[in-house]
Amino acid sequence: MSLSEQRSGPDRVLATIARYLVAIPVLFFSVEQFLHGDRVPGIPLKPLTPEYVYGHAIWTFAAAVVYAVAGILLVMGKRTRAAATWLGVAVLFVELVVYVPMGVVERASLANGLNYVADTLMFCGAVLLMAGAMPREAESGR
Repeated sequence: MSLSEQRSGPDRVLATIARYLVAIPVLFFSVEQFLHGDRVPGIPLKPLTPEYVYGHAIWTFAAAVVYAVAGILLVMGKRTRAAATWLGVAVLFVELVVYVPMGVVERASLANGLNYVADTLMFCGAVLLMAGAMPREAESGR
């Protein structure tokens, strides 16, 4: 039995807390990415997106849009499972398109190569785990 199938109050409360603990930073990340489109997408960082990443500015703005929509839906409590799933997929896509190439090019630097790959992948995993804890649409109407 998964967390989303359990009906007890404490489990729902924990899922709601997790939803807010992800949604609020995601909304902040979205605003930062709109303001600083030249920086690496995903979790806002100081480094500029490298020129060798194809379409480097596009990924930051695309991530910002997905983050904004998903963050708003998560805060409002509407279609939370779908919003968290799309957010996780977007983070995974950014991971594959931006951070894996950075990790390969800067493989000798743990701080700039592996660190960016690892922390963004952990964020992706946390969001996808949260998506699994959110109730399905059929359950949320009960």
